[in-house]
Amino acid sequence: MTSTITASTLTITHTESITLNGIERGTTNTNTFASINEVDHRILTVLHSGSAIDIINFSTVVGAGTYIAGNVRYMRFTNKDDANFIKIGIVKASAETAYLKIGPKESLVLHHDDLEAFTNGSAFSSFKQATKITAHADTASCDLEVFVASV
Repeated sequence: MTSTITASTLTITHTESITLNGIERGTTNTNTFASINEVDHRILTVLHSGSAIDIINFSTVVGAGTYIAGNVRYMRFTNKDDANFIKIGIVKASAETAYLKIGPKESLVLHHDDLEAFTNGSAFSSFKQATKITAHADTASCDLEVFVASV
């Protein structure tokens, strides 16, 4: 099958803008990712009750909410709630998990699925691929915006 989709370049721009004591202290950084041919953009409700839900899985084949490990170039998770936070879990196959907090109106940006996690304070040894990313709302259910781009 010949695709009618032409890969394109994703451009990400982060801007901080602040003036302190009359001096502009902000900055703008732009990054581009070539050959992006798959994007997923959705908003989902992350529940407060129950367990964390899988929002992204990494595998060797593409599926619903599943991306090929190593092909992901950009992931953004934005908490759309005005008052409550979301716990994001980045899980390795060995069940080690790193938890990150996304406060109200905050975003978390990741560029790959590499993770190293220890429970005993060991020194870094090597990155391993995460197997999934989970989400759980802390105080009340929250809307979470997810944007994923891959080659």
